Amino acid sequence: MEWPYRRFIKAFDAFQRRLICDELRARRVAHIAALHANTNLDDKENDRPKIVGEVERAYEQLIADAWNGTTETQRIEESGALDTGFMRASQRAAIPVLPGEKVIGALP
Repeated sequence: MEWPYRRFIKAFDAFQRRLICDELRARRVAHIAALHANTNLDDKENDRPKIVGEVERAYEQLIADAWNGTTETQRIEESGALDTGFMRASQRAAIPVLPGEKVIGALP
């Protein structure tokens, strides 16, 4: 009998997504509570309901992304961000450079 690892992987993936969404919901509540407790937003210049609405929309988008996964546009943007000179230099050190057969053959 074969072990149903594919089913386990899917169930574990769903479990992890639920944990992430629960964490995001708890973080959203804490963030909104912090915005309500912030006395700097009491001024007339600051629009607290607008800021709270933007935070709620941002967290809802994060939760939707956690359930639906990333889109092709996001993958392209992320790969473009990794294609800078700084990031290429940091990835270069992670690739092991092994001597070729010519160098090994030339050793005494």
